[in-house]
Amino acid sequence: MSSPLLARLLLLVLLPLLASCMGETGSTSTAPAANPGAETPFATLPTAPAGVNDPAPATTTTIATPAPAPAPTLNDDPSGDILRPGDILTIRLTGVPNEESFISEMKVDEKGDISMPYIPTSFRAAGYTSTRLKQAIEDAYRSRHIFTTPNITIVPQARFVNVNGEVRSPQRIVFTNDLTALKAVTACGGFTDFANRRDIQILRKTGVLHLNALEAIKNPSIDIPLQAGDQVQIPRSIF
Repeated sequence: MSSPLLARLLLLVLLPLLASCMGETGSTSTAPAANPGAETPFATLPTAPAGVNDPAPATTTTIATPAPAPAPTLNDDPSGDILRPGDILTIRLTGVPNEESFISEMKVDEKGDISMPYIPTSFRAAGYTSTRLKQAIEDAYRSRHIFTTPNITIVPQARFVNVNGEVRSPQRIVFTNDLTALKAVTACGGFTDFANRRDIQILRKTGVLHLNALEAIKNPSIDIPLQAGDQVQIPRSIF
């Protein structure tokens, strides 16, 4: 057999084999190459059960609002002392025509009243402060159309307590709201060596009060508060 014929026979046999091999190679799938620009996904973390990481609910604190202070009563005016029967008041009226203005001393009578010009009724003074009495008088002048802009000034004269007997300097002392029997004795220089300290006598219109100064020095709560017009008498000891 000649060489050309032999070559053709080999070609006819090999061509189908080559075609078959090439078909199998083309049908084989390969994994796609990784994209260097693509982001790598993060792993999914497990979530906590509902309510585990929730913040604690905020608590509400209620602050109690203090009740408002009660309104002052007629006898609870911090601007001055309570007036009493026997008090001497210097009263001045201004804010009116010159011929109607005046200044005068008036005494609170035994009933606790005072009288004012052009007002037919009296005014209750005892139990009131000078500020409240001033307001009452001004209101009366305006409401009765006597004066349009009255201005009342009331100045109570000083009240006193008399201290007599076995103190080093017996005298009349000015009354103050915090004055007590022992304080009055101290204001007069203290007891003499002959004082009966077991029986201080406080003479008041309503009666006589007795105080043992030796006990009151140990227990100040039993010291007796004084009133304007009181007389403190320290007797002489018989021993």
